[in-house]
Amino acid sequence: MSQALLPKEKTTYEEEESYISCSFRNTVLFAIVVLGRLLYLQAMSTSECSLSISLVAPAFGYESQEVAELATQKTQELEIPKPEEQKQDFCAPKGLVGALAIDFDMDKLEERLQELSENNKDFFENGEHTPENCQVQKLKNIAIIIPFRDMTKDLFRTKQLLYFLYYMVPILHRQNNHFSIYLVNQVHDDLPFNRAKLLNIGFEIAKKDGFDCFFFHDVDLVPESDQNIYECFDNPRHYSGYIDKYNYNLPYNTIFGGITAYSAEAFDKINGYSNEYWGWGGEDDDLERRTIAGAKYKLLRPEAGKSHYKMIKHSHETSNKPNPNRQKLLKAWNNHAKFDGLNSLNYELIERSNDLFFKNITVNLKYSERIPLEKLLEG
Repeated sequence: MSQALLPKEKTTYEEEESYISCSFRNTVLFAIVVLGRLLYLQAMSTSECSLSISLVAPAFGYESQEVAELATQKTQELEIPKPEEQKQDFCAPKGLVGALAIDFDMDKLEERLQELSENNKDFFENGEHTPENCQVQKLKNIAIIIPFRDMTKDLFRTKQLLYFLYYMVPILHRQNNHFSIYLVNQVHDDLPFNRAKLLNIGFEIAKKDGFDCFFFHDVDLVPESDQNIYECFDNPRHYSGYIDKYNYNLPYNTIFGGITAYSAEAFDKINGYSNEYWGWGGEDDDLERRTIAGAKYKLLRPEAGKSHYKMIKHSHETSNKPNPNRQKLLKAWNNHAKFDGLNSLNYELIERSNDLFFKNITVNLKYSERIPLEKLLEG
């Protein structure tokens, strides 16, 4: 394993571009060096074996056509159907345990990642989980899209991601759906973080990959029960209304941040998120306006008792400063919703790679090509 790049205090423009383009893979590798030996990455480097079983039927000679036809009938009755022919029943959850004891003890992280790898590595291929011997229903091909950037000194966001994987991978496996976790990582760390644009990019890529249900998911939220079923409906849903940080109460009735779930049709209908919320705040309320007031969907949430979330606590990052224009943009949401979103999405794909439990997408958001504020406000 090569030594991961370490942050530098000063670089030339060329060195900075080279460093930035190294993608989140190097960040994860550096985290591994810091946190210790993570067996889940070792699993990626091992060779994969495939087992195929072929049934060979010997040829026999028969004295009469009647006997031959009878033998053929019996052989057909005994034939074992191909795996794809066995997928008749719809996939259903297996082995749900209900309420989970969630904690984020960083001293146990290495041990728990070893456990994650040993128990789940065989269910994944190229960062994708596919149920066996069942048929996946429409709107249950799930892409979990996570916006990401780690500029913390102690790589705390990366540790959050690893704990997110530790809990979410087994939960989603027991729910027995086809799913993949997309980590959309923003480069150019000196620029404002754009959560919404990263989520739009993840949607566009995952949709091309064949997914039809999209969870826009913050990395610091983990469900407290595996009976909180991840699935999409025709109407979008806000999942994270009840978080321990707020004593499992809604901070305000129209809150729409944290985790939302959309079908492809619904997200296309609202033109996705706005791409122009640079910095912290406002993009989730803008999405709520587009969804409820604009597209006339209902504001729906799962049953409160089964949709509690625990937050991996953290202090506000100084690199993600509040957006000074967020209130102006939110007030004018209807002026820019039709031309600011999926239909104006522009970015540069720096790297795409598949890790064991997730797919990594590293992008340049092209900050210099953003829509002027005056046009957004005036429409």
